[in-house]
Amino acid sequence: MLFDRSFWLEDYIAGALLLWAWWAGRKRAFASRPYLMAAWGYTFGMAYMSFFGQVRDTILTDPSGAPREAVLAFKGLGLALAVACLVLSWFAKDDELSKTK
Repeated sequence: MLFDRSFWLEDYIAGALLLWAWWAGRKRAFASRPYLMAAWGYTFGMAYMSFFGQVRDTILTDPSGAPREAVLAFKGLGLALAVACLVLSWFAKDDELSKTK
């Protein structure tokens, strides 16, 4: 199986969305909430597909050569992180986001 770089495109999109959300809120944090939710929602969708695709293909060897259990645990951690950040973005109060240090 050859390594296909087209699968990296979605990772770059997720990173760009998260950086855009940061950039949008660097002066007015409360204005970045919709961008954060969109970025974390996209990241959650990617992590969901990756995690459950790995669960489905547990009989196959991972192209990285790492143990399947380790790859599954790492992807599960990424999925849990995306869910937590999405929920925190959703329930953040506007006054908490507008605090400046």
